[in-house]
Formats: sequence, C-alpha cells, structure tokens
Amino acid sequence: EAELERQRIQVMEATIFYVVNLLTTYFKTEKLLSDKGVDFTSQPLVLMMAEAMKSALGKRIELLKSIGDNSLYLTGFFPESLKGKVMDVSYYMRMGESAYSHLHKTLETQASENSREKIFQELAKKFEDMAGVLSSISDKSKSTHDKGLIHLYEKWLATKDQRASEILQEK
Repeated sequence: EAELERQRIQVMEATIFYVVNLLTTYFKTEKLLSDKGVDFTSQPLVLMMAEAMKSALGKRIELLKSIGDNSLYLTGFFPESLKGKVMDVSYYMRMGESAYSHLHKTLETQASENSREKIFQELAKKFEDMAGVLSSISDKSKSTHDKGLIHLYEKWLATKDQRASEILQEK
C-alpha cells in the first residue's frame, strides 16, 4: 500500500487484496508460467487468448485470469527478461490488459453479488501502473543486498528505468 501511495495510484481495497494474494501465490516460482495446468511457454498469449474466447464459461474465466495474472507478475517482477525479445514488455502489458478487460466483461454478464468483475476492470484500466508498483517492490527487495544492487544497476543501464534510478540514488 505504501508504494501505491508513493506513486499516487488509487485502487480499491479489494484490488490490493487480490494483488497481494497473486504475489503470495506466484512467490513460488513453479506457479509462474504454469497455472492450473496452463503452460504459458507452449504458445503465444494471443493464441491462448483466442482459445479462451471460444471456450466454455468456466474455462474462459480460468484462462483469462491466468493470462492477466501471469502478464502482470512477469511485467512487474521480470521486465528485463523480456527486453529485446519479439514479444516484449509492451506485448505482455497489452495482453494482460486485454485479458483482464475480457474477464471483467465476462463476469459482468453473470448475475453475481461480489466485486470480482470490478477488480478485473480496475486491473485492466491500471495494468501499467500496477506493473510499475510491482516493479518498484521488486527493485526495493533486490536493493537490500550487494548482488541485488548490481542487478538493479544493470537493469537501469539496460532500461533507464526511473524507479531503479531513484532506488539506486537512495542507496
């Protein structure tokens, strides 16, 4: 929450709770890129998105959520791993935004009493901001040891990322 305040990003409490749960779940690396039997390394996200859109409701919700969640985590914590690749950070951001947007619309058509669809609507609209918050959290956690500072400096050299620059200046 402190990082959201520092960057002046306002989101619902339910969205904060959702992202914290996402981080807790994805903290175990084996969950990343392999969520609920979905292998994110086997095909491009655009094909997975097409599969989701023609799937039955339950499978569609599961696939869209997984695409959005994986894209958010990857662009927030490991953006440098996508640098110079054909499918770069902007591709994953667009796919994540789109997945959350479609998920919001899918859930909105269901008569439900919970706010899940509002969470995904907010994540779709503020995807880049939320990825930036996750990136800042990642950078700050890396800056607590020498190896992390070197990694952060290398990230700054490669991307000229403003958040990385600020953290390095604080150290």
